[in-house]
Amino acid sequence: MSIFITFEGSCEPFHISHNGTVSTVKQMVKVYFCMPHLDSKQSRYFLELSYSGAILQDSWSLADVGISSGSTLRCELKEENEAIVHVFNTVTKETLALMGTVINLSSPVSKLRSLVSLRCGLPVSAFRLTTQSGTKLYDCNTLEDYVAEVGSTLRLETWDGWGEFLRACFRGHKQTVQQNLSEERPVFRFQQRVALYIAAFQGHLELASWLIERGEQADEAVGVHPYREWCHETDHQEITKSPMHVAAETGQLLILKFFVRSSVLTLSCRDAIGRDPIQIALKYRNRECVAHLVTKLWSVMSFNVSRGHATRSWDPATSCVLPTLKTDNILSCPAHPPTSSTSQNASVQLPQLHPPSLKNRGEKKRVRKKGATRKGSKEIPVTTNSNQNGDTWKSRVPLPPVFRDSNPRPLFVYTSPDSAQILSAPLESFSQHCGRTPRENAIYCLALASAFTEKPWLQQLSVARSLARRSVQKAV
Repeated sequence: MSIFITFEGSCEPFHISHNGTVSTVKQMVKVYFCMPHLDSKQSRYFLELSYSGAILQDSWSLADVGISSGSTLRCELKEENEAIVHVFNTVTKETLALMGTVINLSSPVSKLRSLVSLRCGLPVSAFRLTTQSGTKLYDCNTLEDYVAEVGSTLRLETWDGWGEFLRACFRGHKQTVQQNLSEERPVFRFQQRVALYIAAFQGHLELASWLIERGEQADEAVGVHPYREWCHETDHQEITKSPMHVAAETGQLLILKFFVRSSVLTLSCRDAIGRDPIQIALKYRNRECVAHLVTKLWSVMSFNVSRGHATRSWDPATSCVLPTLKTDNILSCPAHPPTSSTSQNASVQLPQLHPPSLKNRGEKKRVRKKGATRKGSKEIPVTTNSNQNGDTWKSRVPLPPVFRDSNPRPLFVYTSPDSAQILSAPLESFSQHCGRTPRENAIYCLALASAFTEKPWLQQLSVARSLARRSVQKAV
């Protein structure tokens, strides 16, 4: 079949077999564009093929991922960056690779913990980093004090007995979270704050709503474990980060709307360096979150001034009473908001927002409407060569827990005594050969297929079935 490959502004046709692999296509591209130096082990550059928004792996067959004759692949030449350290997450069983573009061996451990928290969604007070030998990494030291060479692997460990609780938080299983809460009141409150933090990071609206109903607040800092309150002098600065900050940081718009609707004070909460949610959303270019926060902040702080007496108005979005001041001999000036909100406590200062002038208001509205359709990108460090054999695929396909059916079934007329072994033997051999159970292999194939963001869901499901079928054929 014939396909087209775009590379550095040119689009060239290539004739390959129907069952050709991605690796074969890369070799053809190297020969056609005269790039034999890429095969050298000392080369820091490599070719990357992508289709429908997904990066193609070398072992994939073109037919398995739905590439037909006439399709166009995108080819890019990228530089390979070596990971400075790898961090194995004992909770999710995935390995994070931190590249040299974001960290080096002279960086402090506190910076490494901040990057790990940003990548995995755990607050810094809920985990610690250790070496393979069990040595704990302290924030005041640098990586070169513990890591002897580039590419070493560290371990992310949590509090004893918290594994099942944290995994339930990442999945959003409310009942499992409730079952694993501690009986000690201080630890119980800290676990709920950690759960709300993870729910804001993952976008679990049901879990977040349940925790808010139990008295947790989105603008409250996670803090530290009650057993470590005595060593507050060595605390990480990000312990002041709240779930509201995380929602603005990750662009979880539904969670953000829910937090603002539950309490208007979330608009004024600040992190360790004094940033409010709007500033955080602006840094990570989450346009929809910025637009929503600006709208809510303006609706809370605006009021009218005209002749008459003081009245109050109701804001249905924030469920709060807004003051509307009316005085004699004072002209109304809607273009100047008040310096403080009288509906809140005097000790709480909401961030000030200056409205556009009346002259250019229509022009700025048009600009905002035009840019509202663009999708913002987050400044989260992403590895150039991620580990395809890791367990990062587990978090991409949220599934309910395995259901164990204990209901009795009618017996057959004749049942062979070896029937159970006949059914279980192939499954066991597949797990030994592939390294994953059949269920985990199905989730893995679905996660790979979900990377084809430009394909409809049914076509992604077809790609997942093709990948699963090929993995079974390889096992045979």
